[in-house]
Amino acid sequence: VEWEHRMKKVEAVISGMPAWKDDIVNMIHSSKRADDQRFSQLVNRVTDAENEHALLKEDVTGRVEKLEAFKDKIDQNIITIDRRLKVLEEDMVKMVTDHAAAKKDSGVRFQGVEEQMAAIQLSFSRFNHEAKLLEATHEEFKNSTEAEHFKLNESLQLAAKERQQISQDMKFVKQSLDEGDEKLHNRIDSLQPLLYDLEELKTDLMGMRTELEQSINDMDIGGDDISSA
Repeated sequence: VEWEHRMKKVEAVISGMPAWKDDIVNMIHSSKRADDQRFSQLVNRVTDAENEHALLKEDVTGRVEKLEAFKDKIDQNIITIDRRLKVLEEDMVKMVTDHAAAKKDSGVRFQGVEEQMAAIQLSFSRFNHEAKLLEATHEEFKNSTEAEHFKLNESLQLAAKERQQISQDMKFVKQSLDEGDEKLHNRIDSLQPLLYDLEELKTDLMGMRTELEQSINDMDIGGDDISSA
């Protein structure tokens, strides 16, 4: 009886095996289909990521090239500004040197005019003294020579005119020196803001150049990170 009971259990197990085998096969096929589907999706995602990375790399490369070109242009502008600053500084130095030389030459000339004026003043004083002496004796020879009296008056008038002319010349020379000083100072004052503007522009361009170099470095680092990913 016990043996028969065991045989029935074995038969029951054997009779149930085909259904259990089919379930296992179906489960394996279902799992394989799910794995194939997930693998296909993964392949598609990798392909999309590679395409997106290629487009992003191409865009970054184009931007880097534009930034490099813009940086080169900024470098050229900086070189041009440096050259203009150098020329402007040389012109200002030459202008100050020329003005100093002109002022020195004018001072020498003005000193010469003063010396001549002093000599003329001394001569004029002597002439006045002589004129007074002539006037003192004028009555004595007035009746004898009218022509000499006319020459005396003419000499006095000529000396007065010469003194007035020399005085005007001295005023003109002094006025010219003052105007030269004023024009030079005005010119230097007018050039000073331009120097400040050029220096500020140069500083701004140097800052832009540094920022562009940092941006290019950041983009290169970003590209490497995407490739690694």
